[in-house]
Amino acid sequence: MMNKPRTIKSKTHIGKYRYQLGFWISAIGLVIAIGLIYFPQEFNDKTRWETLYYTLRLFIFEHDHASFPTRIPLILIYFIAPLITLSGIGTAVSYLISYSPLLKVRWMKDHVIVCGMGRTGRLFANALKSDRINVIGIDLIHSSDLEEWQERDNVSMLTGDFHSQTLLKKAGVERARSVIYTSGDDLANLEGALAAYGMIGNNQTIPRLIWAQITDEKMADTARFFLRTSDNIGIRLFDTYRIAAEKMINKHFSHAKRKGVRHVDIMGFGKFGRDLLEILITDLSGHPPLKIRVIDVEDFETEVMGLAAELAYVEHVEFKKADIRDLPALYHKGKASFICTDDDLKNLTAAMSLARRYETDHIYVRMSQWPLAAVSEHIGDKHGIKFINISELVLEGIKHLPGIFQAADIHHIKRAASPEFVILSN
Repeated sequence: MMNKPRTIKSKTHIGKYRYQLGFWISAIGLVIAIGLIYFPQEFNDKTRWETLYYTLRLFIFEHDHASFPTRIPLILIYFIAPLITLSGIGTAVSYLISYSPLLKVRWMKDHVIVCGMGRTGRLFANALKSDRINVIGIDLIHSSDLEEWQERDNVSMLTGDFHSQTLLKKAGVERARSVIYTSGDDLANLEGALAAYGMIGNNQTIPRLIWAQITDEKMADTARFFLRTSDNIGIRLFDTYRIAAEKMINKHFSHAKRKGVRHVDIMGFGKFGRDLLEILITDLSGHPPLKIRVIDVEDFETEVMGLAAELAYVEHVEFKKADIRDLPALYHKGKASFICTDDDLKNLTAAMSLARRYETDHIYVRMSQWPLAAVSEHIGDKHGIKFINISELVLEGIKHLPGIFQAADIHHIKRAASPEFVILSN
């Protein structure tokens, strides 16, 4: 994959830089002008070149005059010139640290290292920054959009392979509160977590957790039996799709809110739809059953019925192969619909179709970046559609992951050492 051209600075940074540069040039010019005018009046034995030389020496806290000047403009520049120098040095150091993360990391501790700066990684980084927790991002490719995000949100970044122990050491892994692997490659995340554990798994007295995003259920089940950590470092797995699905059910379709609902449609059987089906069936345990229909344009009948059989709910589940935008008029009171494909536009189109043609009690629409406020207010409020931003659900869920937003304790490590607690998604 070819890299996009890098942008040098964002417009905000360029504007700020130009303002500071203009201020310094004006201030330095004013000091020099005052010196050239008033030094000859104060010390009449100086030539113009000597006057310029003595004025410039004020910027480095030096002067050779036996007596302090009496004229007010000269007295002012005696104090202003060193302040201008200090301001320039301070700004230069600030910029150097900002654009050289290694200098910033050198003194950083109790920070969080986020490996893989895609959508999930940036979500973690922004949430940590909002909680005033220092964060270091690591990504293999420093693309233009990533650089713009980095400058806008002021997140320190290192470029390279997050499996590299050298790079992890530069990121201060021995002093970090937690390391989180959030790339879209489950195996890479697991390998990265093991690499980090190999660096900090021994001789540590402070409890710490390493988190890896694993969305493949089979891989997660396998990892559950091998990630047995019993010292002060634990490896934990998370799944943002599952976190979002749990939050959607608990927040928007709890037992109280689903009163009177007898039928549920889950439209779209991607990763999020699958997790939603599993969590909904699990949540129905001990309560009156609901008829659940899964709809997808692809033939997932074997997968759907297999999952229903595993959860002992097969008699209440059916699958229909169909495009969710072209469904027949099967909607009525007592039905809830979850539109949850990975395509925002497709979800919006299906929601508009449902709102225009059918009566139903609940319509929940999963969005990755939508909804636009105008669309949400016009369609949602008028037709009873609930647009749900999946990123907001994930953000609510990850706030509760131990060892990231709050320091871990030994209790969390012991939970991680037990197979039943390796996967955490709430």
